[in-house]
Amino acid sequence: MSLQRITDSLKDLFTSHPIVFWHDSEGEFSSTVDNLVLDNVHVIRLDETPALQIKIDVERQPDQHFLFYSTQPEPDPNHDWLLDIRLRSKSFKADSTSILLDDLGLVSQTLRGHLKERAKFLRAKDRVERLKRLVVATDSAEDLDRKMLAVLTRADQPELFSILQRLFTALVSDGEVNLNAQPKVWQDIIANDLEDAFWQLTKIHLGYAEAEPSLRDLLFRILVTDFARSLLSEPVESLKHFVLPERNLAANASVFASRWRSDLAHYASYNQITGG
Repeated sequence: MSLQRITDSLKDLFTSHPIVFWHDSEGEFSSTVDNLVLDNVHVIRLDETPALQIKIDVERQPDQHFLFYSTQPEPDPNHDWLLDIRLRSKSFKADSTSILLDDLGLVSQTLRGHLKERAKFLRAKDRVERLKRLVVATDSAEDLDRKMLAVLTRADQPELFSILQRLFTALVSDGEVNLNAQPKVWQDIIANDLEDAFWQLTKIHLGYAEAEPSLRDLLFRILVTDFARSLLSEPVESLKHFVLPERNLAANASVFASRWRSDLAHYASYNQITGG
């Protein structure tokens, strides 16, 4: 968070609360505090000022605004010498996770832990900017993962079929098909700890839940399932084990295959992979 943004956020808080506590337990903004310019606000570092002195200052200056900054976590109420002051104050947070929640416009504080787990993805500003265009305030952790996958694959839409089209198209390079390839887009998914999230999507939407999943195996199963559904009878025995097991979800494989082969931007890769 920039100095200007911190300043603006604090000014907003001080319009309704004369006292603000800022606990920055990782000391991330320790140097920033010294550069704050806030009118009629006395900035006090809690670790440098005795609690009794703070109480005296607050009582003697009722019209003064105070910002109490600490690099320590907020104390337990039973051991908080400033509890009476804190109960009539407002808390300010500027840690990186709070910043991300605010930047992305997310309303659920329960996502804080999930955002920390996605630190690798969120480290790149360009990815965060693209993600912001997809996020809505009520997104869940699963929604965020799906949209992160869409950003990494540069999918047209933040949904599985668009992601799959990008991944399978990446198996074709310079007109050559390599089903064993680990294309860069797939490497990016692995590098950003989103591989499990991707396989969870394929389980939910296609019923694909192999112990050792792979793009190659998933591709075979989608294509064979689509082929089997077009037959008037059961497929030959050698193909049966490739058919996706959940009938209601297997229908999605045909929907995807149909969309892939009719998509103007991706049908060429379908033809090359299938020999069509």
